[in-house]
Amino acid sequence: MFFGGTGPCVGAYLRSLKLDRLTLVAPHATLMTFQHLLKTVAFGLLGFAFSTWASLFAC
Repeated sequence: MFFGGTGPCVGAYLRSLKLDRLTLVAPHATLMTFQHLLKTVAFGLLGFAFSTWASLFAC
């Protein structure tokens, strides 16, 4: 929520665990999905009108 490029930050953290390239993909995807879900909930609690943008989300 405080900065935009969270994928590289999560990736850098996971790389420090010395996982091989193929083993890195699933944890990174899981963490990013969880983080995006948290951001969606936070924006909803802050009053973002998701219904206004529903047609654009569907595209």
